Amino acid sequence: MRRLAERAAVWLGRRSLRLRLTLAFAGAAAVLLGSLALALYVSFESGLDGGIDRSLHASVAALTSFAHEAGPDLARLPLARAGGSGSAAQILDSRGRVLDSAPGLGHAALLTQSQIKAALRAPVHAGGRALLASRLKDANGDVLVVGVLLGQRNHALTVLGDLLFIGGPIMLLLACAAAYWLAARALAPVERMRRRAAEISGGERDVRLPVPDSSDVLSRLGETLNEMLGRIADAVARERALVSHASHELRTPLAVLKLELELALGADRSREEMAAALSSAIEEVDRLTRLASDLLVIASAEQGQLPVRRVELDVARSVRTIAERFDRIARTQGRSVTAGAGEELIAALDPDRLEQAVDNMVANALRHGAGAVELESCERAGQIEIHVFDDGGGFPEDFLPHAFEPFTRAEPARSGEATGLGLSIVLAIAEAHGGSAGAENRPSGGAHVWVTLPRAPAEGADLGVSKYATA
Repeated sequence: MRRLAERAAVWLGRRSLRLRLTLAFAGAAAVLLGSLALALYVSFESGLDGGIDRSLHASVAALTSFAHEAGPDLARLPLARAGGSGSAAQILDSRGRVLDSAPGLGHAALLTQSQIKAALRAPVHAGGRALLASRLKDANGDVLVVGVLLGQRNHALTVLGDLLFIGGPIMLLLACAAAYWLAARALAPVERMRRRAAEISGGERDVRLPVPDSSDVLSRLGETLNEMLGRIADAVARERALVSHASHELRTPLAVLKLELELALGADRSREEMAAALSSAIEEVDRLTRLASDLLVIASAEQGQLPVRRVELDVARSVRTIAERFDRIARTQGRSVTAGAGEELIAALDPDRLEQAVDNMVANALRHGAGAVELESCERAGQIEIHVFDDGGGFPEDFLPHAFEPFTRAEPARSGEATGLGLSIVLAIAEAHGGSAGAENRPSGGAHVWVTLPRAPAEGADLGVSKYATA
Protein backbone atom coordinates (compact mmCIF):
# COMPACT_ATOMS: atom_id res chain seq x y z
CA MET A 1 0.00 0.00 0.00
CA ARG A 2 2.84 2.35 0.89
CA ARG A 3 4.65 1.57 -2.37
CA LEU A 4 1.46 2.22 -4.30
CA ALA A 5 1.07 5.60 -2.58
CA GLU A 6 4.69 6.48 -3.40
CA ARG A 7 4.16 5.57 -7.06
CA ALA A 8 1.01 7.66 -7.14
CA ALA A 9 2.88 10.61 -5.64
CA VAL A 10 5.66 10.26 -8.25
CA TRP A 11 3.11 10.04 -11.03
CA LEU A 12 1.30 13.14 -9.81
CA GLY A 13 4.59 15.00 -9.46
CA ARG A 14 5.27 14.50 -13.16
CA ARG A 15 1.90 15.82 -14.27
CA SER A 16 1.15 19.43 -15.14
CA LEU A 17 -0.07 21.87 -12.51
CA ARG A 18 -3.41 22.15 -14.34
CA LEU A 19 -3.97 18.39 -14.09
CA ARG A 20 -2.87 18.25 -10.47
CA LEU A 21 -5.25 21.07 -9.55
CA THR A 22 -8.08 19.37 -11.42
CA LEU A 23 -7.41 16.00 -9.76
CA ALA A 24 -7.26 17.65 -6.35
CA PHE A 25 -10.58 19.37 -7.04
CA ALA A 26 -12.08 16.10 -8.32
CA GLY A 27 -10.99 14.19 -5.21
CA ALA A 28 -12.30 16.82 -2.82
CA ALA A 29 -15.55 17.23 -4.77
CA ALA A 30 -16.09 13.46 -4.97
CA VAL A 31 -15.70 13.05 -1.21
CA LEU A 32 -17.91 16.06 -0.47
CA LEU A 33 -20.65 15.26 -3.01
CA GLY A 34 -20.58 11.52 -2.16
CA SER A 35 -20.98 12.23 1.54
CA LEU A 36 -23.73 14.76 0.86
CA ALA A 37 -25.57 12.38 -1.50
CA LEU A 38 -25.38 9.51 0.97
CA ALA A 39 -26.58 11.71 3.83
CA LEU A 40 -29.44 13.05 1.70
CA TYR A 41 -30.49 9.54 0.61
CA VAL A 42 -30.43 8.16 4.15
CA SER A 43 -32.30 11.19 5.48
CA PHE A 44 -34.96 10.96 2.77
CA GLU A 45 -35.40 7.22 3.35
CA SER A 46 -35.68 7.77 7.07
CA GLY A 47 -38.30 10.47 6.53
CA LEU A 48 -40.41 8.23 4.29
CA ASP A 49 -40.15 5.31 6.72
CA GLY A 50 -41.04 7.60 9.61
CA GLY A 51 -44.17 8.79 7.82
CA ILE A 52 -45.19 5.20 7.05
CA ASP A 53 -44.59 4.16 10.65
CA ARG A 54 -46.76 6.96 11.96
CA SER A 55 -49.53 6.01 9.52
CA LEU A 56 -49.37 2.37 10.61
CA HIS A 57 -49.53 3.28 14.32
CA ALA A 58 -52.54 5.53 13.65
CA SER A 59 -54.32 2.75 11.78
CA VAL A 60 -53.55 0.24 14.54
CA ALA A 61 -54.94 2.64 17.16
CA ALA A 62 -58.14 3.20 15.17
CA LEU A 63 -58.78 -0.48 14.54
CA THR A 64 -58.02 -1.36 18.15
CA SER A 65 -60.78 1.02 19.29
CA PHE A 66 -63.19 -0.72 16.87
CA ALA A 67 -62.16 -4.07 18.32
CA HIS A 68 -63.28 -2.94 21.77
CA GLU A 69 -66.67 -1.93 20.34
CA ALA A 70 -67.10 -5.22 18.41
CA GLY A 71 -66.72 -7.27 21.53
CA PRO A 72 -66.09 -11.02 21.20
CA ASP A 73 -67.38 -11.20 17.60
CA LEU A 74 -64.10 -10.18 15.93
CA ALA A 75 -65.17 -11.59 12.58
CA ARG A 76 -67.56 -8.67 12.31
CA LEU A 77 -64.78 -6.04 12.77
CA PRO A 78 -64.98 -3.46 9.91
CA LEU A 79 -61.42 -3.92 8.52
CA ALA A 80 -62.34 -1.99 5.40
CA ARG A 81 -61.96 1.15 7.55
CA ALA A 82 -58.23 0.43 8.13
CA GLY A 83 -57.06 3.24 5.90
CA GLY A 84 -57.01 4.63 2.40
CA SER A 85 -55.82 3.25 -0.91
CA GLY A 86 -53.09 0.60 -0.65
CA SER A 87 -53.76 -0.17 3.01
CA ALA A 88 -54.27 -3.68 4.32
CA ALA A 89 -55.55 -5.20 7.59
CA GLN A 90 -56.00 -8.69 8.99
CA ILE A 91 -56.81 -10.39 12.27
CA LEU A 92 -54.79 -13.54 12.91
CA ASP A 93 -55.26 -16.06 15.70
CA SER A 94 -52.45 -17.36 17.89
CA ARG A 95 -51.60 -19.99 15.25
CA GLY A 96 -51.31 -17.45 12.43
CA ARG A 97 -54.65 -18.33 10.78
CA VAL A 98 -56.69 -15.55 9.19
CA LEU A 99 -59.81 -14.71 11.18
CA ASP A 100 -60.75 -11.63 9.16
CA SER A 101 -59.24 -9.58 6.29
CA ALA A 102 -59.80 -6.27 4.59
CA PRO A 103 -61.46 -6.57 1.18
CA GLY A 104 -59.18 -7.84 -1.60
CA LEU A 105 -56.62 -9.62 0.59
CA GLY A 106 -58.06 -13.12 0.40
CA HIS A 107 -57.21 -15.70 3.04
CA ALA A 108 -53.39 -15.63 2.81
CA ALA A 109 -51.82 -14.37 6.05
CA LEU A 110 -49.77 -11.15 5.71
CA LEU A 111 -47.27 -12.36 8.33
CA THR A 112 -45.84 -15.68 9.39
CA GLN A 113 -45.66 -16.61 13.05
CA SER A 114 -41.95 -15.66 13.22
CA GLN A 115 -42.64 -12.31 11.53
CA ILE A 116 -45.47 -11.55 13.92
CA LYS A 117 -43.04 -11.43 16.86
CA ALA A 118 -40.92 -8.83 15.06
CA ALA A 119 -43.94 -6.83 13.85
CA LEU A 120 -45.19 -6.51 17.43
CA ARG A 121 -42.05 -4.49 18.24
CA ALA A 122 -41.62 -2.42 15.05
CA PRO A 123 -42.89 -2.33 11.48
CA VAL A 124 -41.47 -5.01 9.18
CA HIS A 125 -41.28 -5.10 5.39
CA ALA A 126 -42.79 -8.19 3.79
CA GLY A 127 -44.63 -8.87 0.55
CA GLY A 128 -44.13 -5.34 -0.71
CA ARG A 129 -45.79 -3.85 2.34
CA ALA A 130 -44.80 -2.28 5.64
CA LEU A 131 -46.65 -4.23 8.36
CA LEU A 132 -47.26 -3.52 12.06
CA ALA A 133 -48.91 -5.96 14.50
CA SER A 134 -50.72 -5.42 17.79
CA ARG A 135 -52.33 -7.94 20.19
CA LEU A 136 -56.06 -7.57 20.82
CA LYS A 137 -57.15 -7.61 24.44
CA ASP A 138 -59.65 -10.22 25.58
CA ALA A 139 -59.31 -12.05 22.24
CA ASN A 140 -57.47 -15.27 23.14
CA GLY A 141 -54.12 -14.04 21.75
CA ASP A 142 -55.46 -12.77 18.47
CA VAL A 143 -53.28 -10.28 16.59
CA LEU A 144 -54.28 -7.28 14.51
CA VAL A 145 -51.99 -6.69 11.49
CA VAL A 146 -52.08 -3.41 9.56
CA GLY A 147 -50.01 -2.75 6.45
CA VAL A 148 -49.45 -0.28 3.62
CA LEU A 149 -47.91 -0.78 0.17
CA LEU A 150 -44.29 0.33 -0.32
CA GLY A 151 -44.49 0.91 -4.05
CA GLN A 152 -44.54 4.70 -3.92
CA ARG A 153 -41.87 4.76 -1.24
CA ASN A 154 -39.56 2.47 -3.23
CA HIS A 155 -40.19 4.42 -6.44
CA ALA A 156 -39.30 7.72 -4.74
CA LEU A 157 -36.08 6.19 -3.38
CA THR A 158 -35.20 4.78 -6.81
CA VAL A 159 -35.68 8.16 -8.50
CA LEU A 160 -33.62 9.92 -5.82
CA GLY A 161 -30.89 7.25 -6.04
CA ASP A 162 -30.68 7.66 -9.81
CA LEU A 163 -30.41 11.43 -9.47
CA LEU A 164 -27.74 11.25 -6.78
CA PHE A 165 -25.60 8.27 -7.74
CA ILE A 166 -25.90 8.39 -11.52
CA GLY A 167 -26.48 12.07 -12.20
CA GLY A 168 -24.00 13.05 -9.48
CA PRO A 169 -20.94 11.48 -11.15
CA ILE A 170 -21.98 13.01 -14.47
CA MET A 171 -22.18 16.43 -12.85
CA LEU A 172 -18.81 15.78 -11.17
CA LEU A 173 -17.22 15.06 -14.55
CA LEU A 174 -18.67 18.27 -15.95
CA ALA A 175 -17.40 20.18 -12.91
CA CYS A 176 -13.92 18.68 -13.38
CA ALA A 177 -13.91 19.75 -17.01
CA ALA A 178 -14.90 23.25 -15.93
CA ALA A 179 -12.19 23.19 -13.24
CA TYR A 180 -9.58 22.14 -15.83
CA TRP A 181 -10.62 25.03 -18.07
CA LEU A 182 -10.65 27.50 -15.18
CA ALA A 183 -7.19 26.31 -14.08
CA ALA A 184 -5.92 26.98 -17.59
CA ARG A 185 -7.42 30.47 -17.51
CA ALA A 186 -6.04 31.15 -14.03
CA LEU A 187 -2.52 29.99 -14.98
CA ALA A 188 -2.49 31.79 -18.34
CA PRO A 189 -0.73 34.88 -16.85
CA VAL A 190 1.97 32.60 -15.43
CA GLU A 191 2.48 31.02 -18.84
CA ARG A 192 2.73 34.46 -20.46
CA MET A 193 5.33 35.50 -17.89
CA ARG A 194 7.24 32.25 -18.49
CA ARG A 195 7.33 32.75 -22.25
CA ARG A 196 8.47 36.34 -21.84
CA ALA A 197 11.15 35.32 -19.33
CA ALA A 198 12.43 32.70 -21.81
CA GLU A 199 12.92 35.49 -24.38
CA ILE A 200 14.96 37.71 -22.07
CA SER A 201 18.65 37.84 -22.85
CA GLY A 202 21.51 39.44 -20.99
CA GLY A 203 21.68 42.35 -23.41
CA GLU A 204 18.20 43.70 -22.66
CA ARG A 205 17.98 46.23 -19.84
CA ASP A 206 14.42 47.57 -19.78
CA VAL A 207 12.57 44.32 -20.55
CA ARG A 208 9.90 43.33 -18.03
CA LEU A 209 7.39 40.52 -17.56
CA PRO A 210 3.71 41.07 -18.41
CA VAL A 211 1.78 41.71 -15.19
CA PRO A 212 -1.89 40.64 -15.09
CA ASP A 213 -4.37 43.45 -14.54
CA SER A 214 -5.59 42.23 -11.17
CA SER A 215 -4.88 42.64 -7.49
CA ASP A 216 -4.14 39.03 -6.63
CA VAL A 217 -1.06 36.97 -5.84
CA LEU A 218 -0.15 36.57 -9.53
CA SER A 219 -0.11 40.33 -10.00
CA ARG A 220 2.07 40.77 -6.93
CA LEU A 221 4.35 37.97 -8.17
CA GLY A 222 4.77 39.71 -11.52
CA GLU A 223 5.54 43.03 -9.86
CA THR A 224 8.08 41.38 -7.53
CA LEU A 225 9.78 39.62 -10.44
CA ASN A 226 9.92 42.87 -12.41
CA GLU A 227 11.49 44.63 -9.44
CA MET A 228 14.04 41.81 -9.25
CA LEU A 229 14.76 42.16 -12.97
CA GLY A 230 15.27 45.89 -12.42
CA ARG A 231 17.77 45.24 -9.64
CA ILE A 232 19.59 42.67 -11.76
CA ALA A 233 19.69 45.07 -14.71
CA ASP A 234 21.08 47.83 -12.48
CA ALA A 235 23.71 45.48 -11.08
CA VAL A 236 24.73 44.36 -14.57
CA ALA A 237 24.88 47.98 -15.72
CA ARG A 238 27.07 48.88 -12.75
CA GLU A 239 29.41 45.96 -13.43
CA ARG A 240 29.68 46.89 -17.11
CA ALA A 241 30.35 50.50 -16.23
CA LEU A 242 32.95 49.40 -13.69
CA VAL A 243 34.71 47.25 -16.27
CA SER A 244 34.54 50.02 -18.85
CA HIS A 245 35.89 52.68 -16.50
CA ALA A 246 38.53 50.32 -15.14
CA SER A 247 39.71 49.56 -18.67
CA HIS A 248 39.89 53.26 -19.40
CA GLU A 249 41.80 54.00 -16.19
CA LEU A 250 44.26 51.16 -16.79
CA ARG A 251 45.01 52.17 -20.35
CA THR A 252 46.86 55.40 -19.52
CA PRO A 253 49.28 54.10 -16.86
CA LEU A 254 49.98 51.00 -18.91
CA ALA A 255 50.75 53.09 -21.99
CA VAL A 256 53.03 55.37 -19.95
CA LEU A 257 54.71 52.38 -18.35
CA LYS A 258 55.36 50.79 -21.75
CA LEU A 259 56.75 54.04 -23.12
CA GLU A 260 59.09 54.52 -20.16
CA LEU A 261 60.39 50.97 -20.45
CA GLU A 262 60.95 51.33 -24.19
CA LEU A 263 62.86 54.56 -23.62
CA ALA A 264 64.93 52.94 -20.85
CA LEU A 265 65.98 50.24 -23.30
CA GLY A 266 67.31 52.82 -25.76
CA ALA A 267 71.00 52.37 -26.55
CA ASP A 268 71.84 56.08 -26.25
CA ARG A 269 70.29 56.56 -22.83
CA SER A 270 72.56 57.73 -20.02
CA ARG A 271 72.52 56.15 -16.59
CA GLU A 272 70.69 59.17 -15.17
CA GLU A 273 68.03 59.07 -17.90
CA MET A 274 67.55 55.34 -17.40
CA ALA A 275 67.17 55.85 -13.63
CA ALA A 276 64.58 58.57 -14.24
CA ALA A 277 62.68 56.34 -16.66
CA LEU A 278 62.68 53.46 -14.19
CA SER A 279 61.55 55.79 -11.39
CA SER A 280 58.65 56.95 -13.58
CA ALA A 281 57.83 53.33 -14.36
CA ILE A 282 57.80 52.51 -10.66
CA GLU A 283 55.38 55.41 -10.07
CA GLU A 284 53.06 54.02 -12.74
CA VAL A 285 53.27 50.57 -11.19
CA ASP A 286 52.35 52.09 -7.83
CA ARG A 287 49.44 53.83 -9.49
CA LEU A 288 48.32 50.55 -11.06
CA THR A 289 48.66 48.80 -7.70
CA ARG A 290 46.49 51.41 -5.98
CA LEU A 291 43.93 51.22 -8.77
CA ALA A 292 43.78 47.42 -8.57
CA SER A 293 43.37 47.60 -4.79
CA ASP A 294 40.58 50.17 -5.13
CA LEU A 295 38.83 48.10 -7.76
CA LEU A 296 39.03 45.06 -5.50
CA VAL A 297 37.38 47.02 -2.69
CA ILE A 298 34.59 48.22 -4.99
CA ALA A 299 34.02 44.74 -6.46
CA SER A 300 33.94 43.13 -3.01
CA ALA A 301 31.49 45.76 -1.78
CA GLU A 302 29.24 45.21 -4.81
CA GLN A 303 29.04 41.53 -3.88
CA GLY A 304 28.55 42.27 -0.18
CA GLN A 305 31.83 40.50 0.63
CA LEU A 306 34.11 43.35 1.72
CA PRO A 307 36.03 41.82 4.67
CA VAL A 308 35.87 43.76 7.94
CA ARG A 309 37.95 42.77 10.97
CA ARG A 310 36.56 44.59 13.96
CA VAL A 311 38.65 45.47 16.99
CA GLU A 312 38.12 48.01 19.71
CA LEU A 313 39.97 51.24 18.94
CA ASP A 314 39.95 54.89 19.94
CA VAL A 315 38.45 56.59 16.88
CA ALA A 316 39.34 60.12 18.04
CA ARG A 317 43.01 59.20 18.51
CA SER A 318 43.09 57.45 15.11
CA VAL A 319 41.66 60.55 13.42
CA ARG A 320 44.25 62.79 15.11
CA THR A 321 47.07 60.49 13.96
CA ILE A 322 45.82 60.62 10.36
CA ALA A 323 45.53 64.41 10.54
CA GLU A 324 49.12 64.73 11.78
CA ARG A 325 50.39 62.57 8.94
CA PHE A 326 48.56 64.57 6.26
CA ASP A 327 49.46 67.87 7.90
CA ARG A 328 53.16 67.27 7.14
CA ILE A 329 52.30 66.84 3.47
CA ALA A 330 49.88 69.80 3.42
CA ARG A 331 52.45 72.22 4.90
CA THR A 332 54.64 71.74 1.81
CA GLN A 333 51.70 73.25 -0.14
CA GLY A 334 51.10 76.09 2.32
CA ARG A 335 48.01 74.41 3.79
CA SER A 336 47.17 72.62 7.03
CA VAL A 337 45.24 69.55 8.25
CA THR A 338 43.98 69.65 11.82
CA ALA A 339 41.79 67.46 14.03
CA GLY A 340 39.83 68.55 17.06
CA ALA A 341 40.96 67.30 20.44
CA GLY A 342 37.85 65.21 20.99
CA GLU A 343 37.26 62.93 23.91
CA GLU A 344 38.06 59.24 23.76
CA LEU A 345 35.68 57.40 21.38
CA ILE A 346 35.94 53.61 21.71
CA ALA A 347 34.23 51.66 18.92
CA ALA A 348 34.44 48.19 17.35
CA LEU A 349 35.72 48.98 13.84
CA ASP A 350 38.29 47.72 11.35
CA PRO A 351 41.31 50.01 11.90
CA ASP A 352 42.74 49.45 8.42
CA ARG A 353 39.41 50.14 6.68
CA LEU A 354 38.78 53.15 8.91
CA GLU A 355 42.18 54.59 8.05
CA GLN A 356 41.56 53.94 4.35
CA ALA A 357 38.20 55.76 4.45
CA VAL A 358 39.53 58.78 6.36
CA ASP A 359 42.63 58.90 4.13
CA ASN A 360 40.42 59.07 1.05
CA MET A 361 38.28 61.86 2.50
CA VAL A 362 41.31 63.94 3.49
CA ALA A 363 43.11 63.24 0.20
CA ASN A 364 39.99 64.31 -1.67
CA ALA A 365 39.87 67.57 0.30
CA LEU A 366 43.56 68.28 -0.32
CA ARG A 367 43.39 67.42 -4.01
CA HIS A 368 40.21 69.27 -4.93
CA GLY A 369 39.68 71.77 -2.12
CA ALA A 370 41.53 74.80 -0.87
CA GLY A 371 42.61 76.35 2.42
CA ALA A 372 42.71 74.47 5.71
CA VAL A 373 41.28 70.98 6.12
CA GLU A 374 39.58 70.19 9.42
CA LEU A 375 38.72 66.77 10.84
CA GLU A 376 36.16 66.19 13.55
CA SER A 377 35.06 62.99 15.30
CA CYS A 378 32.08 62.77 17.64
CA GLU A 379 29.28 60.54 18.85
CA ARG A 380 25.60 61.19 18.15
CA ALA A 381 22.73 58.86 19.03
CA GLY A 382 25.05 55.91 19.56
CA GLN A 383 26.76 56.45 16.20
CA ILE A 384 30.35 57.49 15.52
CA GLU A 385 30.64 60.37 13.05
CA ILE A 386 33.82 61.51 11.29
CA HIS A 387 33.63 64.84 9.40
CA VAL A 388 36.10 66.40 6.95
CA PHE A 389 35.75 70.11 6.01
CA ASP A 390 37.66 72.15 3.44
CA ASP A 391 37.49 75.75 2.20
CA GLY A 392 37.45 75.15 -1.55
CA GLY A 393 34.74 75.85 -4.08
CA GLY A 394 32.61 72.92 -2.97
CA PHE A 395 30.85 70.35 -5.12
CA PRO A 396 28.82 71.28 -8.21
CA GLU A 397 25.17 70.93 -7.23
CA ASP A 398 24.43 68.45 -10.02
CA PHE A 399 27.40 66.31 -8.92
CA LEU A 400 26.36 65.87 -5.26
CA PRO A 401 23.78 63.09 -5.91
CA HIS A 402 26.51 61.10 -7.73
CA ALA A 403 29.50 61.95 -5.53
CA PHE A 404 29.83 58.41 -4.17
CA GLU A 405 29.40 56.57 -7.47
CA PRO A 406 32.51 54.85 -8.89
CA PHE A 407 34.58 56.78 -11.47
CA THR A 408 32.60 60.00 -11.06
CA ARG A 409 34.52 63.27 -11.16
CA ALA A 410 33.31 66.81 -10.65
CA GLU A 411 34.25 68.86 -13.70
CA PRO A 412 35.74 71.35 -13.78
CA ALA A 413 35.72 72.26 -10.11
CA ARG A 414 37.14 68.93 -8.92
CA SER A 415 39.04 67.62 -11.90
CA GLY A 416 42.45 66.09 -11.61
CA GLU A 417 44.35 62.86 -12.00
CA ALA A 418 42.22 60.92 -9.50
CA THR A 419 40.34 57.84 -10.64
CA GLY A 420 37.04 58.86 -9.08
CA LEU A 421 37.04 55.88 -6.71
CA GLY A 422 37.98 57.64 -3.46
CA LEU A 423 34.51 58.53 -2.19
CA SER A 424 33.09 55.26 -3.57
CA ILE A 425 35.50 53.39 -1.32
CA VAL A 426 34.49 55.58 1.63
CA LEU A 427 30.85 54.60 1.12
CA ALA A 428 31.74 50.91 0.62
CA ILE A 429 33.71 50.82 3.88
CA ALA A 430 30.93 52.64 5.76
CA GLU A 431 28.27 50.24 4.48
CA ALA A 432 30.46 47.22 5.27
CA HIS A 433 30.40 48.41 8.90
CA GLY A 434 26.64 48.96 8.77
CA GLY A 435 26.98 52.75 8.43
CA SER A 436 26.57 55.41 5.75
CA ALA A 437 28.37 58.33 4.12
CA GLY A 438 27.31 61.74 2.87
CA ALA A 439 28.54 64.93 1.23
CA GLU A 440 27.29 68.52 1.05
CA ASN A 441 28.44 72.08 0.42
CA ARG A 442 29.09 74.27 3.44
CA PRO A 443 27.05 77.50 3.63
CA SER A 444 30.28 79.45 4.22
CA GLY A 445 31.96 77.81 1.22
CA GLY A 446 33.84 74.57 0.78
CA ALA A 447 32.88 70.92 0.98
CA HIS A 448 31.77 68.76 3.88
CA VAL A 449 32.15 64.95 3.68
CA TRP A 450 31.32 62.60 6.52
CA VAL A 451 30.84 58.95 7.48
CA THR A 452 28.54 57.54 10.14
CA LEU A 453 29.52 54.23 11.73
CA PRO A 454 27.82 52.14 14.42
CA ARG A 455 29.69 52.15 17.68
CA ALA A 456 29.06 48.43 18.20
CA PRO A 457 28.58 45.73 15.53
CA ALA A 458 25.12 44.44 14.76
CA GLU A 459 23.99 41.30 16.56
CA GLY A 460 25.63 38.26 15.01
CA ALA A 461 28.48 40.23 13.37
CA ASP A 462 32.04 38.98 13.62
CA LEU A 463 33.93 41.10 16.14
CA GLY A 464 37.32 39.51 15.54
CA VAL A 465 39.96 39.68 18.28
CA SER A 466 38.85 42.19 20.91
CA LYS A 467 41.67 44.56 21.79
CA TYR A 468 42.50 48.22 22.14
CA ALA A 469 44.17 49.51 18.98
CA THR A 470 45.45 52.81 17.67
CA ALA A 471 46.24 53.84 14.14
